[in-house]
Amino acid sequence: MSRGSDDDDLYLPPSKAVKIVFSRRQLLLTGADYGLSDGDDDEFDDERGVSKNETKGVVYDFSLERAKRWAAAVSLPENAWSEAEKELFFRLAMRGFEPLMPRHWQHDFSTLPDTMFSLPEEEIVPIIRAFKHSDFHAIKSLLGLFSLSGQVRDCNILRTRPEDKIRKAIKKYVRWAMRDADIHEKPGTIPVYTIHSQKEGESVVSAVSKLNKRLGKLAKRYHNTLGIITSRCNFPLLVGFVICGPIVAILTLNTDPLSPKGWGEGTGSKFISQFDVGERGQDVWTSLALAITIMHIRKTMIQLADGGMGGFCRNGGDGLFGEDEDL
Repeated sequence: MSRGSDDDDLYLPPSKAVKIVFSRRQLLLTGADYGLSDGDDDEFDDERGVSKNETKGVVYDFSLERAKRWAAAVSLPENAWSEAEKELFFRLAMRGFEPLMPRHWQHDFSTLPDTMFSLPEEEIVPIIRAFKHSDFHAIKSLLGLFSLSGQVRDCNILRTRPEDKIRKAIKKYVRWAMRDADIHEKPGTIPVYTIHSQKEGESVVSAVSKLNKRLGKLAKRYHNTLGIITSRCNFPLLVGFVICGPIVAILTLNTDPLSPKGWGEGTGSKFISQFDVGERGQDVWTSLALAITIMHIRKTMIQLADGGMGGFCRNGGDGLFGEDEDL
């Protein structure tokens, strides 16, 4: 359903872009000046939560991991994943090795590596961007997502559970993404994502099982609405977030009933990735993973809205923005 670009080709991490990014990273490692201080300033910006020393360490680690990540991203099992699942997996695996944000955002994210931002000569549309409305709200929303890891770590001090903070942060970013693209929901809209937060005393297996059931119910609603004879490209990829403490796991369910690996009664979801939102030194990368996944969800919503399916509409149609509730 969802693709990596505006055409019908499957998204693959562009080899040229990867080579450009890797060569830029090597310059960083050899001491080229890209605005990263060599001083001992460990102070954090309260809203961004990333120190300059942390940035240097992230650049170094990702450069060393490039070959391994690229190999993992391009060697998925044949016919086991849908194209939309491959796209999401590639985006998450290769974050940091291709531009994710527009160049003119760099001033607001000055602690991030230069390679995170697009260059004028690169024919790459950043996945994280303002779609129609102002960059101000897009930047503010992303900065808010970057502050999530610090809030989750505070839960250890306050002796509170972090699941609710993570859930609210995901939903808040989804609401911005929908407003930015003028996506509205009519009554009876079928969601394309769902969240389950682990309850106190609930096992991880139980939490994942409940999320799978929700995804299955949503898939069945799409089948009942779109019908089996509908063109295969109309069936969306559903995304699920299961939150267990500070850990967020991302699962997907292919709703295409004609696909060999598509949804059927009793079919489980596919595990895409998981992140520890509270892990120190990984604030940016976990937040970017959530942002990339939500941008993928937005693209799916746009395609459904443009096709008049699922109850989504655009341009201020007779609909409302999504409600803040667990599905």
